[in-house]
Amino acid sequence: MKKKKRNTNQGSNVRGTLVGFFLMFCAIALLFGWVYKIGVNRPPLKYALIPESTIEYLRNLNNINPGQGINLSDEGPMDWDNDEDFGQTASGDMKWRFEEDENFIVYYHKDKDALWQGYAQQVLKYADAAIPSMIDLMGRYYYPKDMNGRKLAIYLAESENVYNNTINQLMNTNPASRHTGSIGITVFSIGRTGCMTDGIVIHPDCFKDDPHGENGYYKVLLHEMNHYVFFSSLDYSKPIKHYLWVSEGIAEYYCQRNDGKQISSPEAIAFIEQKCALNSEFPLTDNSAYWAGESFYLHLGNQNEKRVKDFINLAYTTSTDSVFILSKMDQSTTHKKWVEDLRAHQLLETEEMPEEPEVQ
Repeated sequence: MKKKKRNTNQGSNVRGTLVGFFLMFCAIALLFGWVYKIGVNRPPLKYALIPESTIEYLRNLNNINPGQGINLSDEGPMDWDNDEDFGQTASGDMKWRFEEDENFIVYYHKDKDALWQGYAQQVLKYADAAIPSMIDLMGRYYYPKDMNGRKLAIYLAESENVYNNTINQLMNTNPASRHTGSIGITVFSIGRTGCMTDGIVIHPDCFKDDPHGENGYYKVLLHEMNHYVFFSSLDYSKPIKHYLWVSEGIAEYYCQRNDGKQISSPEAIAFIEQKCALNSEFPLTDNSAYWAGESFYLHLGNQNEKRVKDFINLAYTTSTDSVFILSKMDQSTTHKKWVEDLRAHQLLETEEMPEEPEVQ
């Protein structure tokens, strides 16, 4: 009898153990389910650690470039959904309307005789049409599926005050701050969870001229979209440090790609020869990061556009100086060849100019 009783106890213990394992399994499954549910609504932890040199580079961009806005934080962006956009949360006089498709959401603050709604619809068409050429040059493009479902937000400012206020809201800066010296800006939030584009803001002056003109909203849109791809592509877990001409030059090269003309004025060539060394910042007071930066990429592209594409692809994961080393281009020698190319182009243009008629 004692032996039989002992077996019953053993059976009870086994059943109890199995029930315990079952309950533990259920608890673990529920826990993983909860973690997954939370996780799918958050961006992936993309950068475990951002080197201090990369953080310093990003801080410096805010100080020297009026066309860039970077929000830095330890964690980085968490609310990627467009429902949290300033364009949707603003109220009262600052309430926005918007047009959207599967890739973009374009906010406009005012609709007078459907004018700004028309601009928004046209911007959508231009932005979608730009994607294939962006992929061709930059090697990639980031759709909403690549950005935790976030559509690229574009703000069309109908006045100077709206332009400044929108930038201040996106950057969480002093409401009285003025953003002079820019006709377009791209604002990013960057941290360990990734790089999110808060929005592109286009200045009202861009809508006064031909949209395809030098400062028309078409070219400003392409320029800022190029920043979106470039800065979204940087591997912030690596030591990244670029001179301003690297990002501004490639954005200008892209938006002028089909009609970009190489520099030929003697003054501009002399400026590049004397002041635009490739191992330093170009002078910041002359906007040379833009026009001289574009000239450098035109120089590379005239030889073979693959050189431009390779240069940018390397820039995603390392510093400017390392890009030259990996490309087997000595910066001093490359600068000399660039200037020689400009002088040859200048001579060619001079020879092709028609002779002025003699005055009788």
